[in-house]
Amino acid sequence: MAEMEALRMLMVKRGNIHRELSQIGEEAGEGTEIQNITLFKLMRAFERVMQKYSDRLNKPVHTVVQYNYTMEGSRDQMLNMAREHKNVSFEKIFDRCENRVHAIFLFLSLLELVQQKFLKIMIGEGKNNFIIEYNEPENRLAELEEQNQQ
Repeated sequence: MAEMEALRMLMVKRGNIHRELSQIGEEAGEGTEIQNITLFKLMRAFERVMQKYSDRLNKPVHTVVQYNYTMEGSRDQMLNMAREHKNVSFEKIFDRCENRVHAIFLFLSLLELVQQKFLKIMIGEGKNNFIIEYNEPENRLAELEEQNQQ
């Protein structure tokens, strides 16, 4: 028994048992919450209600805009311009842009046409001086064959 007493003396007593018991009593009690209401709890509940009300009134609105541009249309427009002028400056391509989204469509179609070897990009003198050149079909086929052989 002396040995068990010594072990028990080495153990530390729980210091927060009263707080835990009162918290469990509050959660488990059905009609006793009104006895434990404080001004702080009322204020917190009011803030939560007001936050929910504010969230309900200020829901984000997402607007989807349908643009009149398609990748195929902008690609055809780019190809026709290059075929007509043979050499086009990079800035001239964007002269007809109606807005930023239209410019993005044109730029992506330019990249696609360069990748498919319909157009070439040449670097001119100075900064940001790019020239777009139309690649004739016979040249395009020769480049594709050369690329496949490598």
